[in-house]
Amino acid sequence: MNKVGDSIKDEFIGIINYCVIALILMKIKSKAIDSSKLNELESIKEAYMLQTDYTFEIMTRKNHDYGEAWRQMRPTSFTDLIRMKLLRLKQIEDNDGKTIASEGPIGSYVDIINYAVFALIRLEESIILT
Repeated sequence: MNKVGDSIKDEFIGIINYCVIALILMKIKSKAIDSSKLNELESIKEAYMLQTDYTFEIMTRKNHDYGEAWRQMRPTSFTDLIRMKLLRLKQIEDNDGKTIASEGPIGSYVDIINYAVFALIRLEESIILT
């Protein structure tokens, strides 16, 4: 039961934006992005677009490798996958960023973004079909 009033679609959009921000912050921390240059709106847009372009490229490659299996999934399945990735990110943080057999936080954030995008597509398809 939704007592706040935010739509499911808006929540998935929020997840995407927070993950892109996390990717940008990780780039700043690793010095891949100079934070002093992010004081102008165009620089912020550019940093955002770089991360979304990278994420889209990964999604395209994975779609090629796995097919569009996600089209058979329900939006609630993506929510479960996102929760698992968030728990994994918490575990990585608890281990000070060290991983043994994991792709690390960047891969997790990219996956979360893509799961949220897939959920939005499936939500839109279910609206169209009803």
